[in-house]
Amino acid sequence: GVISTLEGHYALAYAETARQRLTLFRDAYGAERLYYAEVDGLLLFATSVKPLLACGMIQTRLDRDVATECVLSGDLGVVFGSRTLFEGILELRLGETLVVDRGRVARQRDPHPLEAPRPGTPTSPADLRRALKEATGTSIGGDRRVAVALSGGMDSSTLAVLAVELLGPANVEAFTYEFDDPSHPCETHYAQALCRRLGIRHHVVTISYRQYCDLLPELFWRLEAPRMMPGAYLALAPRVREHGFSKLLTGHGVEAMLGLFEHFESLENIVGALAHVPRPAWTLRFWKARRFYGWPINRLAGLLHPGLKAPYPFLYYLVLCGRRHNGGIEDVEPFYPAPLRRLVRETVDSPRVAGAVSELGSLTVEEQLKRLYIDSHWAQRLMRGKQAAFTQAGATPVLPALFPCCLRLTQAAGGQLLGRAVHRDAMAGALPEAILHRPKLGEQAIIPKRWVKKIARALTPLAPETAAILAPGSDEARDSLTRHFPADLALLGLWRRIFIDRPHTATIPAWSEMGIDPEF
Repeated sequence: GVISTLEGHYALAYAETARQRLTLFRDAYGAERLYYAEVDGLLLFATSVKPLLACGMIQTRLDRDVATECVLSGDLGVVFGSRTLFEGILELRLGETLVVDRGRVARQRDPHPLEAPRPGTPTSPADLRRALKEATGTSIGGDRRVAVALSGGMDSSTLAVLAVELLGPANVEAFTYEFDDPSHPCETHYAQALCRRLGIRHHVVTISYRQYCDLLPELFWRLEAPRMMPGAYLALAPRVREHGFSKLLTGHGVEAMLGLFEHFESLENIVGALAHVPRPAWTLRFWKARRFYGWPINRLAGLLHPGLKAPYPFLYYLVLCGRRHNGGIEDVEPFYPAPLRRLVRETVDSPRVAGAVSELGSLTVEEQLKRLYIDSHWAQRLMRGKQAAFTQAGATPVLPALFPCCLRLTQAAGGQLLGRAVHRDAMAGALPEAILHRPKLGEQAIIPKRWVKKIARALTPLAPETAAILAPGSDEARDSLTRHFPADLALLGLWRRIFIDRPHTATIPAWSEMGIDPEF
């Protein structure tokens, strides 16, 4: 009751000693993590795995089944269930509650705020603006000054405008990062123009390839996951702290509130197509040709039906597992190279995966896949990464758009898309036309593709040893993993060097400790 009305991002523990009852809560968007482990009748919990590993009661071991899923998923994230890459350590999922009552442990989970559409009324631009301003004010709290992460896009620009309305231009500062790569899209000029219009101070941090590489061990150590994407936020954190800010407002999450998850439409199309495809495992064999051998057949398939196109790599495993366990596909093995079929079967048909899908049995197939997408790709790749990297570095990102006062608009609209047009109307006159009507550049905030490839090549020697751990006893499976997932294996190998092979300490790891040449 009370917990669901809290504004903000949280992981909470509520102890009732008289009743011998402990309740753990995690917010519905998972910006804060909450881990737990049961050891000899004792429940250990923390918002980081580091205290759990440091207590000496848990052996530091890799969960091979989860690690295999991370690689097969194409996104290095856990898709199904509560297990983590650390054997014996579990994680509360989004919006989940764990209750320990006189020694008995039970978990419960309410419907996600973006699930369960219900009859509602459209949201007006005025309602949207009012809710975003309320959430921005709540985020600022008692602070007299505020920092805003400003990319130059409409979402972050909206927060900058609202912050100025609340505090005045003298008390708002904007921080923008850009990559020192001429081939990479850049929106800094939009951010600069907005800051001049608003009269606020603007800080631009340019990140070089060398700086990004130097940050990688620290990034993995802070995220506790093999992810490269939020490295730019880690580079931005010192500048935010230097100017006296402990938190940073970010527009991330507006697309969720507006119902604009960029891959929802793809999932809807896939579900629609699979409902009418006879013998999917045979008919859709070309998915494997596209996913693993690069055949340029998606355009032709899309002409027949958009849902026939092979899913994005990070949706491929999710879609196949979801459909395997809700009756849409009998066998996922034909969708993977022959040497990997046994490994795929063991992972996909595991009780962990089957149980996670069965928990969503009350939802439609489309709703199941969307929930899995939110839980895995969206939460792990975007939400948790930015929050963890920045918070541990000394500055906490705050996402006003994901506060309940904003999410209630989505619920009141019956789960319908609020839409970008409503957002434009809400900010008309306050934002420049150039920002209101230009297409969103998602690539701007992501590490340059050239850098990803270059780093992956430098870490390639780690791939075979990781493949040997995931597929022991099969040279063919190891070779196939190394061929088709070299970057994922390499990054997982770096994570393993930091958390499994390296003695646990409270110090940030260095390249030299892991026996890796940092000269990329």
